[in-house]
Amino acid sequence: MLVKQALRDRKIILTTSLEPTPYLEKIMRKVEADLKTGKNISPEFDSVDAMFEHLEKTA
Repeated sequence: MLVKQALRDRKIILTTSLEPTPYLEKIMRKVEADLKTGKNISPEFDSVDAMFEHLEKTA
């Protein structure tokens, strides 16, 4: 059936199910919680120098 459809449509569509692993789900939940509380979130920087200044202060 797939071969007939590929010949008829002149294209092959390959798909996979993208389901996160339990480990990735755990990390994603932690990140969502951090975003809600503002924890572990860096501010936006206007320059690379400002970024390095921030890193030096927080290290």
